[in-house]
Amino acid sequence: MNIGSIFNQVNNAINNLTQNSGETVQNLNELTSSIQRGMDILSSLPPGSSLSGTVAGFNEGNLILQLSEGNMIQARLEGMSQPLIGQNLSFMVKGNSEGNITLSPLFANMNPSSTISNALNAAGIPDNPQTQYVVRSMMEEGLSVDKDSLLDMVKTVNEYPSFDPKDIAVLQRLNIPVNEEMLSQFENYKNYEHTISNSLTDIAETFTESSLMLLEGEDAAKALEFIKQTLDILIPEKDSLTEDVISGTDHENSIIAGSNDPSAENGINDLKTGEQEMTEKTILAKGDTITADKEGSQTISSDEKSSPEKADMGRNLTDLNSIKDSVSDPIRVLDNRLKELMEKDPAELKDKDIKSVSDLIKSEGFIKALKNEVSKQWMLKPEDVAKEGSVRELYDRLNSQIKTLTDSLQSENRPNTPLAQAAGNLSGNINFMNELNQTFNYVQIPLKFDDQNKTGELYVYTNKRSLADNDGTVSALLHLDMDNLGPVDVHVVLNESNNVKTRFMLKDDSALDLIAENIEILNSRLSKRGYNMNAEFINNDDPKTVFEKMLDEDNGVPILSNSSFDARA
Repeated sequence: MNIGSIFNQVNNAINNLTQNSGETVQNLNELTSSIQRGMDILSSLPPGSSLSGTVAGFNEGNLILQLSEGNMIQARLEGMSQPLIGQNLSFMVKGNSEGNITLSPLFANMNPSSTISNALNAAGIPDNPQTQYVVRSMMEEGLSVDKDSLLDMVKTVNEYPSFDPKDIAVLQRLNIPVNEEMLSQFENYKNYEHTISNSLTDIAETFTESSLMLLEGEDAAKALEFIKQTLDILIPEKDSLTEDVISGTDHENSIIAGSNDPSAENGINDLKTGEQEMTEKTILAKGDTITADKEGSQTISSDEKSSPEKADMGRNLTDLNSIKDSVSDPIRVLDNRLKELMEKDPAELKDKDIKSVSDLIKSEGFIKALKNEVSKQWMLKPEDVAKEGSVRELYDRLNSQIKTLTDSLQSENRPNTPLAQAAGNLSGNINFMNELNQTFNYVQIPLKFDDQNKTGELYVYTNKRSLADNDGTVSALLHLDMDNLGPVDVHVVLNESNNVKTRFMLKDDSALDLIAENIEILNSRLSKRGYNMNAEFINNDDPKTVFEKMLDEDNGVPILSNSSFDARA
């Protein structure tokens, strides 16, 4: 049918459609424009392409189909039972020439065995359970099943035999490159093993594991150099470390934890005693005079106290300060110890030198400190999320450091260490997220709370390709998995009038009650910023993950029949 003919009929057709569907079109010009855009898209599709949409209206064979991008097409259906308003349909372009566009429904509502077998036979592909599953997966995702498409898919499935062909079909539908990294990340997202916060914890833990492995398994000098280099990448500004970043309140165990040396514990006990004595009387040596702050000034002549004795006192004070530094800042202590040992001739390195580094790295205090510092660099406090550019800056920093780390691991020929695997997984996660963002508006936000680290997931429902056509309303989903509240989904709709409609969806009723009782705190803060909030509280017994919701929004759709029809625009 001629593409221009719709505009001679659209008013009558739309009126009929909306009367029968019970809906009212308030802006016919806007709808007409939407149909024009939809038909522009349709007319650009070559034969064999597929498209999906939702039935917006139907009357006497005339169909209004809303495409996944928000645009619409009008079509004439023939020989087909009446679809339901809101039903999803998928079609393949059979012909497109000289303004005549012919579509036919995909095969989901036909006899599955017959349709699949015919498609395989036409492509010259053996008909067996494995190839049937491949074709079925393609059809379920709304992909074309012509000869070339089937041959390409079978080839791709054979290249990645350990992955589900269904996953390959989904990646193809989303226009995400099909390779081992993307397929592995897709599995992680499906299995909810994709959170950034877990990956950051893995980086800290595998640093210790890999460092100990290198110290035990290769040239000690090279191992020390690599540990120092990696520590510099993970924590580039050690001089700015503060005690709240280090290890919480458990400072006294920072060096001895994980060590089998019983003298270490005695050393810490001596340190505590020494600190108490130093608090009561701070001793300062100045020439032959020693002053005691709290008991007045007392002068001791050189006859009363010999120089060697004073030297011993000075060394003891220095040792005590060194121990105190190690208790409060195990990261800096390790860094200084590495510098000291790397200045030695490699031939002079002793077993006890290597053991001192090993004991530091595997101590509970160091592991806590490293996790805390990594969290500080690569996570945001909740109050910082609202700062403009904070999330982008976080990912810029994370990308830069992880790239430097992976490059270093590759150049040092250590790609199989646990640290390399953890860094590779985190890098792959970020790459997969970037690919998702070609279609979706989605980001993970690693969050640092006072007593736990979590990953928030933010998904804006508006498809990226139709952002320019939106009506000023933004709809988004924020997901958190909290230790006490359980899974928390917050669905937010914001319009141009600054009206905010929020739905809190939780699995636990008591958690819902807790949020409802304190919602005025949030209402008050939003009101001060000029927003009007309306909140609902919904029990969500079977919450879907954000990733599942995203796929549902852009999913291939079932078909009613195999009748063909002409699309009009």
